Amino acid sequence: MSENENNGTALPVEPRGSRWKSGLSLFVVVLLLGAVYATTTPEFAVWQAHYAVKSKSVSTFERAVDVDRVAQNLVRDMVSTPVSNALGGGAFGNWVASTFASLFQPDLEAAIKREIRDSVASGSLADDVQNSAGQSVGYSTNLDALSKQLGFDRYHYTGIDYFAREAVGSNWLLTLNFQDDQEHYIGIKVELARVDGDWFWKIIRISNFSDVSVELLKIKTNEVKDSL
Repeated sequence: MSENENNGTALPVEPRGSRWKSGLSLFVVVLLLGAVYATTTPEFAVWQAHYAVKSKSVSTFERAVDVDRVAQNLVRDMVSTPVSNALGGGAFGNWVASTFASLFQPDLEAAIKREIRDSVASGSLADDVQNSAGQSVGYSTNLDALSKQLGFDRYHYTGIDYFAREAVGSNWLLTLNFQDDQEHYIGIKVELARVDGDWFWKIIRISNFSDVSVELLKIKTNEVKDSL
């Protein structure tokens, strides 16, 4: 028997083409698993919300943002809680805040939800919206007018600060970076919670809305002083 003959005990040699196909299949599987995993991260919800704003898709936006809870938390953070604190908290302060909430909070929440959805649908929340002449579009909602008054309309989104990721119980707090042409930086903190059977995430709160508003007003005030 020649040394090249198979005596029936040696394993068959796998062709090179089969090894290449197996490696490619493994790579595709890993890539798909990575893509599936990415959709389960809080960061994916932010990316989805940003894409929805740019594409004017309210349905996509609401897959990433719980508009009802965002509006509820905005009213609570900006109105109900400050009212209670201004009255010293306690039974009386809490009673006034509770009474205010029962009388005005539903209407305020409904107005905020309507403003958010209208602004997404009009595309006015996008940071690069222009008309056919290359000029910035006009403001069509109260939310847009507020953005202009605060000076936030001149800021554009630059991405997530991955080093500022914070755990808030079972939720996550992400910081979204914004910058204007004068290199002023604003970090908006959004809180995200799991939904849909503990699988996906949604934005439920703008945690530092009041702080950002105060900071923007300070910047505008300083600019006015410098121009005098």
